[in-house]
Amino acid sequence: MQCRTAEVVRSLEETQGFKNASCFAIVSSSSRQQVLSNALLGRKAHAVNFTAKARTQWLREAVEAVGSSYHGRQMEAVASEINGGGKTHHILRQVQPLQHSLADGQPILHRVEVRETTTTETLISALLADPTPPEIPTAVHLSLAHILPSYIDTLLFQLLVVGVLHDARLGVVYFRRPKDCFFLEIPNTPGEHLAKSLPFVMLVPRTFLKMNAESLDLEKPMITMFNGAPFVQFEPNENFTVVGKVLEAIDTDVLNPQAKGKFNDKWTLKTAPALTVEELYAKLEKVCCQDDSPPSFLLFSGFSAFLAPLLLLADSWPIMANLTLQKSMKFDGFKLAFSKLLVETARSFALRQVPKNIIDFEAHPLEPPAAPAPQQLIRQLSRQLSLKRSVSGSGRVISPPMLSVQRTISTQSQNQDAIPEEATQLAQETSGAGLW
Repeated sequence: MQCRTAEVVRSLEETQGFKNASCFAIVSSSSRQQVLSNALLGRKAHAVNFTAKARTQWLREAVEAVGSSYHGRQMEAVASEINGGGKTHHILRQVQPLQHSLADGQPILHRVEVRETTTTETLISALLADPTPPEIPTAVHLSLAHILPSYIDTLLFQLLVVGVLHDARLGVVYFRRPKDCFFLEIPNTPGEHLAKSLPFVMLVPRTFLKMNAESLDLEKPMITMFNGAPFVQFEPNENFTVVGKVLEAIDTDVLNPQAKGKFNDKWTLKTAPALTVEELYAKLEKVCCQDDSPPSFLLFSGFSAFLAPLLLLADSWPIMANLTLQKSMKFDGFKLAFSKLLVETARSFALRQVPKNIIDFEAHPLEPPAAPAPQQLIRQLSRQLSLKRSVSGSGRVISPPMLSVQRTISTQSQNQDAIPEEATQLAQETSGAGLW
């Protein structure tokens, strides 16, 4: 790779020259770039060392700038702290208003599955199979599987940053249009090993979802086909409303004939008040969650979708509304007992899912780190550049990153006006990363 890069730089210098050239930056996580360093000798190059944390932050900002400035529209990765955390729901929420702001109410969603069998050919074919009209923007939803080959990260880099996918065998090319927007759904795996193996994906601007009352949406997406393309709409989730009313009635003894002063023989689903989002979340968490099953959007949705139709059906039975009939058949308290039975049945159904590998992270690997203050990064870079210029003088000689630090220290030891403590601290902070 170093030799090929050196050949390209030499060829560009001979054919184009550097008079009107843009800034050329090479970022490396290793200081062992001797071939490339020698090739850049005498070309007004600067070697700058910085910490791994600063390097990651700068790369993240660069990817964000490429999405918003170069391609015209920002890309977004969506992750959550657990499977079923509402990643797909969040993306559909973003797409729904874009249908009106970008396409005058026309469908723009195009979902592309990225699996362990995905190749350049199949990914290009899936992207070109866009069902939306070509004259309007497309919201591409890239859904990553839990098992992926190592080259997927490179394909995503070519698609989202370079903007071109090319299959040399078939001669097929896909160009990313500036008007399109891309959403990347990152799956959860044990220890988040998959996400850690995709370095570029972790640099994409990321939204991290946590399960709490604020993230619980009382509306559900409804996808209908319009001119052969999926159109996203949202409507009230009546399942949550029905289930919340019954859970509240059970907890407050409204359905218990033995609870004097609390029992209400006229209680019905239609007349009962709906719960707030905070109250509903607390009820669902109390009923559905246990040590090996933390709260998740998938768990709450499955529980409510199973239970609500049963409750509505049972509420229409005459015996459920007629207290006199219950007493005559010696079914006093039947409504309470049957409601509890339905709740337990739905709970058992909802908890029958793949066991979760629950790991308590001090800082979740998928949660975006807090960005350092821009002034801090600028000071760090400026200090290193000024420190190097004070040693090199002309600024025309390039050296490998760690060698430049060592030479800085050795030169300062001979210079009475230098500050060796600062150079020593710089050498300790650097992690072998370099920017030329």
